[in-house]
Amino acid sequence: MGETKLQRKLVCRVLLPMVIGMTITLLMAYIPFYLSFPTWIDSITTDMIDDRKVTLKTLCTYLSNSAASAMNYPTNFLLLSLELYDDYYNGKIAIKPSWSPLSNFINAYEFQIHNVPLPYGFETTTNRSFDTSMWYLQETYYINEIKDPVTTQELIDCSVFDFFIQPILKVGNPNSNVSFFQRSLTGFNYDGLVYANPTEYQVYYEDYTDTTNCTYEVNRAKPVYDPRCRPWFQQTANNTEYDTITITEPYVFADNINVGQTFCVGTWQEKAIRFASCIDYGMSELSSYIDVIDSGKTTYAFAVSPGGKTFVHPNFDGICSSDDPSNKCLGSITSVEMSNADSSEKAQFDKDILPKFSENQTSIGKYSINGKNIIIAISPVFTFLSLNKDPKIVATIGLRLEESTMTDPFDKLKDSLNQLLYIEGVALFLLIAIILVICWLLTSYVTQQIIKPIDNLVQILNRLNDGDVDINIEEHYQDCSKELTHLYTVFTKLKIVLRFGKSHYFSEDSEAVMNYAQALTLFLEYRNMEGAGICYNNLGIIHYRNLRYQEAAECFEKALRAAESLKNRPELVTKRKFMLATTFLAWKKNDKKATELMLEVVDQYKQIRDHTQTIECLLIIAENMIKTKGVTEGYLEEAENILVKAVHLKVPKDILLGKVTYCRGLALMKKGILREACSYFISALTDTDIYDTETRKKCLEELRVIYTKFSVSTETLDLLLQDYNDQAKDVVFLVDYSKSMNGTRIQKTISLVNNTIENYIKPEDRLAYIVFNQVSKIIFNLTPRGQESEYLQSEVKKYELPVGGTAFYDAIYIALQEFLAYHVSEDRCVPFDVQEVKKENRGRWILAVIDGEDNVSTHSYGQIKRKLAKSSVNLVIIGIGLPKSYQELLIALCETTSKGLFISISHISGLEQSFQTFSLLISSKNPRVDSLD
Repeated sequence: MGETKLQRKLVCRVLLPMVIGMTITLLMAYIPFYLSFPTWIDSITTDMIDDRKVTLKTLCTYLSNSAASAMNYPTNFLLLSLELYDDYYNGKIAIKPSWSPLSNFINAYEFQIHNVPLPYGFETTTNRSFDTSMWYLQETYYINEIKDPVTTQELIDCSVFDFFIQPILKVGNPNSNVSFFQRSLTGFNYDGLVYANPTEYQVYYEDYTDTTNCTYEVNRAKPVYDPRCRPWFQQTANNTEYDTITITEPYVFADNINVGQTFCVGTWQEKAIRFASCIDYGMSELSSYIDVIDSGKTTYAFAVSPGGKTFVHPNFDGICSSDDPSNKCLGSITSVEMSNADSSEKAQFDKDILPKFSENQTSIGKYSINGKNIIIAISPVFTFLSLNKDPKIVATIGLRLEESTMTDPFDKLKDSLNQLLYIEGVALFLLIAIILVICWLLTSYVTQQIIKPIDNLVQILNRLNDGDVDINIEEHYQDCSKELTHLYTVFTKLKIVLRFGKSHYFSEDSEAVMNYAQALTLFLEYRNMEGAGICYNNLGIIHYRNLRYQEAAECFEKALRAAESLKNRPELVTKRKFMLATTFLAWKKNDKKATELMLEVVDQYKQIRDHTQTIECLLIIAENMIKTKGVTEGYLEEAENILVKAVHLKVPKDILLGKVTYCRGLALMKKGILREACSYFISALTDTDIYDTETRKKCLEELRVIYTKFSVSTETLDLLLQDYNDQAKDVVFLVDYSKSMNGTRIQKTISLVNNTIENYIKPEDRLAYIVFNQVSKIIFNLTPRGQESEYLQSEVKKYELPVGGTAFYDAIYIALQEFLAYHVSEDRCVPFDVQEVKKENRGRWILAVIDGEDNVSTHSYGQIKRKLAKSSVNLVIIGIGLPKSYQELLIALCETTSKGLFISISHISGLEQSFQTFSLLISSKNPRVDSLD
């Protein structure tokens, strides 16, 4: 590992992810807001502008309603007047005969030339009197000049009408100050008589200069004021709806000063108009109701007549008059409102806005003047012009404002927020930069103080992880802090722990003793009594194996104390007592203590009903008693009784019977009954098919002693004993992988194969592993176990899903070839069918596990049987649920070999005992080394 590799890892895997994570977190918090903010603020602005548009629209509606309310007063008055006129002419209103009307009115011309005194109620400030009316009839200036009775009656009628006209006008114009109405006019069609209220000075009564073409003015040398030539009378006369009020378009009144509208109703006689009763409505009044003008004239209201004339607008100071200097009064709304706009803006206004003035509901629109956007609300003014018909539009109110007045506050707010957003973004990136600098400084510090020493330790750790537990950690020491120095000590201990898990470091006794001693020191330091007990136990086994019984006894005693210090581990205590007792017996020291320990073990096994171990221990005690005292003291008999009654045993019953028979023969031999003892030994060798290798060896050795005493040749016994010396062996495992082995069967088999490799195959032994269905597959050839036990066991576990048929005989043929491969000459290949396996002092075994009959082999049963007979290989078959007829064939096949054996089981529960039987056949008895597992 390079010096900076750990530093790069820290930067790449810790620092950068942390910085990136923090950056992403900050950006995730900032960017969505940054991206959505303009849309959000635009949406809010749009909503608020829309709200203001609604407010504008509502305000315009209020203005139109206010204007309608003002205009409803004259219309309601005229509608009431129309009813009174009808009642009067229909005789429904009675007049006293003695009533004289002359005091109710004066001649307008005489009043104009000051030929009459001021009338009652005359206000000098306004030059008006609403308490007195006046009349005018062209050149007729005095009432006594009137000779026509119709005209006289018209004056009388008008004086009657004064009774309700004067009060209405008085109420509408308090203190003679014009509020609602300019004046009331009654113009007659018969002679052009006009009757007016209030009495006021009007120059046109004295000198009328209107040059309007009128038939009534044709024969006059000088124009005079004639109502029949006025627009209000003409419009009323031309009205075909007799009960409906007419309203003129805004026009200049006869005084040639004021502008307004005239509201009229007509009274008819046989479909001919009798007179028109009207009220002049000044525009100043309507303007006061819609006076909405800001200081900058960007927001204001205006009024447009149904005919399109603009009569209220700030461009002519809000009130249209005859002396308007801008000459815009009564112009179209386009010419007034868009006077400063270019032609395209005017065209767009005419297209989008002008039609809205004809609509009968409030609407809102948008147009431009000199590039400025204008928002306008347009609302019609409705009033009732007839008692029997729906209201009609009498004007249209427009309320406009520059869009900037709506958007400017929001634009300023948006600009402020954007500045804040920008500042926040700059602060965010500065914060990220600061974080990066701090992290860089921290990384540099950690690199110098921690990472470089740790980098070296990681190099050591990687080598340990790669299995290099031979590394000299002290050579890699580097000056560093006290805490990191302690890590070197920890790694040294870790190396010891890792070695503890490597079996090849304990395959050689001398190396194993050193490694167990190091591990023992570590376990004692950490007060791990279980680990310490295992080390003591395994050291004891090594000493026992090398006949150093005193050292073995000391180790087993310490292992026993360690086990007794553990809680709830009685089975471990029992095993340690058994090993200590066995050592005492082999050492031939302290037989009494050994017997006591073994009896304690027996009691423990009796409590847990382990009949197999109970019998084994009793037979050991009995054998020792026979050898030391010549008597069994009942232990042999007790073991035999338990064996007779036992049902479930961990090893085959024949093996235990062989041991009992051996002890019987040994007891007779100690008593000097040699011939009978010889019979027992021979019986132990020949009466059972399944046997214990160690027991057979003992029987052969005792027979050799007896034969020697009787001077009988021991050549045959010596040959047999050669097979039981602690010789190396070759073992080929054949495992059925046909479909029927799927599931629990194959899993259990693989587990037991690995258990056999671990505990019963020695380092000097060779083993091969072959699986078969319709074809055979060699997982690994005959390979010395040596230090490869872990690898070989891992290869065994790599099995595929069992499928297919069973070619068992072909698999045996392949297994026999495995043995042949070690004995073919180097300079030539000898055909297998004529080559016999060279004699060598090695045991050769084939263990086959099969659960079905052969059905696809290319080799026949007879061929395989002959080849087995020629070889020195021993065949052991474990058959699971095989038919009896096929079992007989396999038994014969096994008996062809010298130590062959067929083991039949009906269920996989018998697999473990079957493998135990095979293990006893191929191994001499040695204590099993404990592990931490």
